[in-house]
Amino acid sequence: MTQEEIKNSKKLSGVILNLIEIDITFKDLLKITIPSIAADIESASTNPDCSCRGRVTNYITTNLELVGAFLYEYVVNNNLQDKIKSIFEAVQPPPVSASGRVAKTTIKDWPELAKTINTSNLEFRYMSTSIVGEDVYVFFL
Repeated sequence: MTQEEIKNSKKLSGVILNLIEIDITFKDLLKITIPSIAADIESASTNPDCSCRGRVTNYITTNLELVGAFLYEYVVNNNLQDKIKSIFEAVQPPPVSASGRVAKTTIKDWPELAKTINTSNLEFRYMSTSIVGEDVYVFFL
C-alpha cells in the first residue's frame, strides 16, 4: 500500500487500534510519536471497551497526514507490507451514521433497499417507514 492509500483509508483508525493491541513495538513508537494521547493509546491497547479508543480515533481522524506517514514508515522499515494489507482487509470500516436521514424507494424496490441497508454498515437506533401510494419513505433515528 502507498502512503496515500493508507492516509486516505476509512479503515485507518481501526487498523491503528488493531496494531496497538497486537504489536508492542508499534504501540510504544506511536506513544512516543504522539505523547499527547500516550495514556489513551496504552489503555486502548488492553481495553476494547475503553472510551479512550474514541479519543485515539478522533486524534487519527484529525491528523491523517501524521498518522498515515507514521504507519507507512513503520510498515516499510519493518517489511510488513503483506501483514498490513491483511489487517486492512480484515478491519471493518467505521459505521456510517444514518440518523436524521430519509431514504425513498418504491414497494417494488424495497427488497433491494433493505439489502443495501443491511450491508452498508449503517448505524442507527430506530428506523420507521411510511408508505404513500407506491413510495416508501424510511426514516432513520
